[in-house]
Amino acid sequence: MAIPGAIITEAETQVSVGRKYKSRKERPCDACRKRKICCTRDAYEKDCSLCKTRGETCKYVLPPNVRRNRHPSARQRASTSSASPTTSTIPPRPVQPRSNVKPEARSSTSPSGEWICQFVGLSGDQDPFVLRHCAFNHLNCYKASDWAILKIKGDGETPLHFTVVPDSHLDARPDYYPTTDTEAVVKPYGEVLLRTYFDVIHVSYPLLDPSRFNSEPETGDPLLAVMYNLAAPFCQDSPPVFSQLSDFVHQALPIEKCHPRLETIEAALLHLQRHTTIHRSPTLPGLWSDIGSVVGMAHDLGLNLDPSTWSLSSSDANRRIRIWWALYIQDKWSALGLGRPSYLNDEHCSVPLPTIDNFSHTGLNNFPLSLQPALQFIAMTHLTTILTDLLNTFHTLKSIERIKLLPIPLLYSILDDFQARLHAFHEEHLCQLYNVNTLLDSSGSVILAFYTCEIVLFRAVLRALPMQHPGYVEC
Repeated sequence: MAIPGAIITEAETQVSVGRKYKSRKERPCDACRKRKICCTRDAYEKDCSLCKTRGETCKYVLPPNVRRNRHPSARQRASTSSASPTTSTIPPRPVQPRSNVKPEARSSTSPSGEWICQFVGLSGDQDPFVLRHCAFNHLNCYKASDWAILKIKGDGETPLHFTVVPDSHLDARPDYYPTTDTEAVVKPYGEVLLRTYFDVIHVSYPLLDPSRFNSEPETGDPLLAVMYNLAAPFCQDSPPVFSQLSDFVHQALPIEKCHPRLETIEAALLHLQRHTTIHRSPTLPGLWSDIGSVVGMAHDLGLNLDPSTWSLSSSDANRRIRIWWALYIQDKWSALGLGRPSYLNDEHCSVPLPTIDNFSHTGLNNFPLSLQPALQFIAMTHLTTILTDLLNTFHTLKSIERIKLLPIPLLYSILDDFQARLHAFHEEHLCQLYNVNTLLDSSGSVILAFYTCEIVLFRAVLRALPMQHPGYVEC
């Protein structure tokens, strides 16, 4: 989650945080310089602590001291650095082509106008119940010299905050970041690959908003690189796979995960949908650990929180909801298929189930978009909540022991409850997906998932029944 530097800069003018020890942004007063002691001022105070003790007013008349034996070029660099203003615009995140990128341009010490957010947890060392007492400005921002706090909630309810630090402090683009010119790799197929993605992939997995991709693409974007590779097998004009894009994504995503943005999680989720080119194992190598990494990024950005009451545009709030539920679906079904404990706990989630309003109704170039992809995604989220309860009831280490101790009638009662929920899901969501007359019908995945849930339910009950019980044969 990135915050424009303009917001932080404006917040800085609204909130005074005093002078910090050895701050180079504010010069010390003459009295402190003579005594060679630290010149500190509290917030909203005009005079430093020394001058207040003496009953004097801070003065700034003496010229700056000249350091001896200092190289002239070093002084010139220092003056240039101190005179450069804080950038107030977000530079494009994607890298430039390799031929145009200079080493100094990719240095992690270069100034950046982008600030990266991290959610402040309730049990962390930065207690949100303490942070709420900061002197927030009209933008709900408290700005210090090298970090800031954004207040999401806090008046009369549980406080929610994001800490914000400059992109440059995170070594966001180190020298070893890959500089592949992704647009040159797919040229001249970039436009047709993007169109193929939204014609084929998007109808099955409506994670993205097509309107975001109507502008000229930036090279070096991991999200676009993943989209191109997913679309390539379905594009008749292009090669079936771009190995350079695959190498770029495998190198870029681990770096991006250290300072994630929403685009990072979208790229990671789409990357999990890729097909293996060489089938050595039933699943993608490292799939479960990759999902855990995406879960960690989502929690860093607070995606497990309901954004509907935040000061966000509807498109941004809808985007956060879609990303969270796409991750929820990925986590639960992968946990089932791999026999792993889920990373996600519903006790730490307040995101509402998605509705049709959370999806874009226009495709590329603002063409009308069918509601079918959104209805399929919504159905999958509802079915996944049933799967979650199935896993918690029958497939945790402790629940297996509890199920063994249940009376048989109670076990049948649990079976009836799940069957009733599955039947209600079928009537509410699947029936409207059966009558699809489009060429690319992607509803089969939801229908297959529904019958998978039924099989998982009967298999779990069958395991809990004694072999000599009459119901064992019936199941």
